[in-house]
Amino acid sequence: KLSPIYLNRLEEKKLEGLEEGKLEGLEEGKLHGQVETLRANIISILEKRFQTVPSNLISQINSLQDTVQLQQLLLETISVNSLAEFQSLI
Repeated sequence: KLSPIYLNRLEEKKLEGLEEGKLEGLEEGKLHGQVETLRANIISILEKRFQTVPSNLISQINSLQDTVQLQQLLLETISVNSLAEFQSLI
């Protein structure tokens, strides 16, 4: 039979683990939301500048996961001269 002190400590550790898991989940969700926003902004700006964006380019953009790369590409949408030039940056 396990002691009440041990059972209490076990329950505390279990609750700590649940809290850590929740925080990690929130961070993952926030990161995923940031990635989605960056992708949407890139596509919107390209559509505004060049009217239509080919579906294969949209697919390439949507496959990107790295926030740093997406932030750099977002900045590039301002100065690229063509969709082909933008696509070469991916």
